[in-house]
Amino acid sequence: MPGHFPISTVQLWDQQALTQNQTITGPVIDLSKTLRLVRFSMFYLFGGAGTLRVEEAWSATRDGTYVDEAIVVVDKVGGGARVATVDRAVSGNVATINTGAAHNLVTGEFALITGLKDISYNGIRQVASAPSGTSFTFALTHADELAVADAGGGVVELKSGSLSFGPIPAGGFVKFRLREMNVGAIDIASVWLCSQ
Repeated sequence: MPGHFPISTVQLWDQQALTQNQTITGPVIDLSKTLRLVRFSMFYLFGGAGTLRVEEAWSATRDGTYVDEAIVVVDKVGGGARVATVDRAVSGNVATINTGAAHNLVTGEFALITGLKDISYNGIRQVASAPSGTSFTFALTHADELAVADAGGGVVELKSGSLSFGPIPAGGFVKFRLREMNVGAIDIASVWLCSQ
């Protein structure tokens, strides 16, 4: 693209949790040596019952007063609250998790599983199927096991996507803020920023 060039990719937030109305600010991004307009792309992965707002602020100096930019303010709604697990099982390297409430997951989506006693189930998993509103499956290399009661875990539906920001004038410094918008709690928020 004429007038633009790659600068960097940085992870602004890694598996951050936010409570209702909480705001977190990412690191200062130095544009002071940039001679051209800067565009940003942001890739996000988050889960929880809240709504995330991404905001951008600019300052002429690193430690100056950061002014909200009106370029882009975007709200993204989460998939739903964390639901408790009931039991777990594996057959033929396909794990099944049963939950105590509706999980909202569909085939191909991702889920964050935490707190299960057998930690090999925990992590970010892609849903292979969702046979019911309270059960889902995913690939897991594991010895077969019949259903084992495991009510200590939780499942959160993850949403992913991208946003575009800019162009931002060359020079100065920019910060991005992540805000939960008076709706609920965000269990996980990971955001990567690419500038060009």
